[in-house]
Amino acid sequence: MRTFLRRLKGAVVNAAFWGITWFGIGFVVDLALRLSSGSLLYDGVPYLWPTFFQALSTGLLGALIGGGFSVFIATNFRRRRVEDVSPARFALGGALITILIVLVAGILMSTEQMVDDVLVRPWGLYAEVARALLITGGLGSATAFGTIKLAQRGSELESLEAGSDRLLPEL
Repeated sequence: MRTFLRRLKGAVVNAAFWGITWFGIGFVVDLALRLSSGSLLYDGVPYLWPTFFQALSTGLLGALIGGGFSVFIATNFRRRRVEDVSPARFALGGALITILIVLVAGILMSTEQMVDDVLVRPWGLYAEVARALLITGGLGSATAFGTIKLAQRGSELESLEAGSDRLLPEL
């Protein structure tokens, strides 16, 4: 039971890290877009609620992807030391998991309008989907890279203090 709780805690912390990271990025990007378009002001007063809720939905998506990435970590990096994990391979896994989850979420949330768009202008829709997957895949890759670099940095500091080898925590 203790092992299960430790793995569950690791998955929750990873999902929270991804969610908080994606919330912050979503807030900054949405705020910049609203400032550049002039839609941030309402009767001359800054109105941040739409930006906050857009960032919140981006953060929730990030947390969902972070949970999925925890499963990826558990299946592909079990019993490896943090120092031995390749950041490039970790980032590639983050991109692939992100693309997979965003693609599935997009299919589940598709509407009749989307079906009509495919019939009328299929290449335009494919370009939009490809652009969205490229952006979110890049964000997932960057978040995964940041995750492993933080873990490696923490492991380096901890091993300097304790003088011991650390294994990657099992999720």
